[in-house]
Amino acid sequence: MTWLKTIFAFVFPSWAVYLLAGTLILGAIDAIYAKGSIDRKHRDEITALKLELEQERETTRKLTQYIARLEKAAKEDAEEKAKNDATITDLKTKLTQFVETVPDPDRECLSGSDIDGLLAIWGKGKGRAGHHQGR
Repeated sequence: MTWLKTIFAFVFPSWAVYLLAGTLILGAIDAIYAKGSIDRKHRDEITALKLELEQERETTRKLTQYIARLEKAAKEDAEEKAKNDATITDLKTKLTQFVETVPDPDRECLSGSDIDGLLAIWGKGKGRAGHHQGR
């Protein structure tokens, strides 16, 4: 066993053992610091990703609300257009019927009863108080 101590002392003098132990200790401290640094970096990345995710969710929520408003407006516009189309169709039908009842549709001027019929179609009533005939 003494020969092992002799070889060990020759290969690893006491300063080398201290140097090796110090290197191992510094390596362990460096590894702990590096791990802490990496963990902190990962926490920062996770925090940034959570913030970005929350911003994306907020943007998605706003876009969803905007799309809902657009769909509602489009539906209201379609309903209004359908209502207007029905009114125009009704007016065309009434006007066509009126033209068929006019005794002489080719004359330039309409008679008073013809004007009353037109005003009734347009919903202006039967009276012609505000109507001025051109000369």
